[in-house]
Amino acid sequence: MSDVSACEVFDAVLVKPILNDLTDLLDAKACAVSTGATRSQFDLLVDDGIIAPALKGTNVKAIWNPCDGWALIENLLKDAVQIQQVRQPWIPIPKSAQRLKIGPDSIIKAIQDGKITHVGNLAHFDGYASVHVDHEEVVRVLGAATHDAESIETFAKAVGIRQPSKMRRLIINGHTPATAMQNPKTRVEQHYLTTDDTIAFHSKFMTPRTMAEAYGRSWLWLMQRPLRP
Repeated sequence: MSDVSACEVFDAVLVKPILNDLTDLLDAKACAVSTGATRSQFDLLVDDGIIAPALKGTNVKAIWNPCDGWALIENLLKDAVQIQQVRQPWIPIPKSAQRLKIGPDSIIKAIQDGKITHVGNLAHFDGYASVHVDHEEVVRVLGAATHDAESIETFAKAVGIRQPSKMRRLIINGHTPATAMQNPKTRVEQHYLTTDDTIAFHSKFMTPRTMAEAYGRSWLWLMQRPLRP
């Protein structure tokens, strides 16, 4: 009996380029469906450079390799936890990005860089639609643009501190808390004040403006009265 094992198996690494060449390339609409994304979501991924066409030219309609989309989804879900239904804080990447007024690429790159670690795989959904993130974590990592996080300059102005550097010194010296977040525009990490941070500040400090608001008097009137602890 002859040995036929050599005819039955092959080196998967060596044959991979050949198998890739046999993959049917798709137009943008079909590739979006294959990836589990809406057409607008797919276009955003393309615009942000997350997915690139397999063939593109001046007089050629762009075509796409669906394997690129599948590889992206597999990468995003590699450490994901299974979730059975959508509930807080889980939301899809596009919705999280929309709330923060940033591109989905910022969230995707943060997942790939290990900065965002809470990723969910929604049951009964496939592809991009199944990928969910913990929005509270996204806010902590990328969320400078949310209503519950103010820059030091904005908060200082709101409470009547004319020089933000003074507010910054209170934070740096540990007198009042702040939360380190990445500025979505500059990608630089800096301090912001969340709702909890502002509550902590007001529980410990008062400024002439906040005193005037608390007691219903002008701050000039208050400053003429003796202060007692």
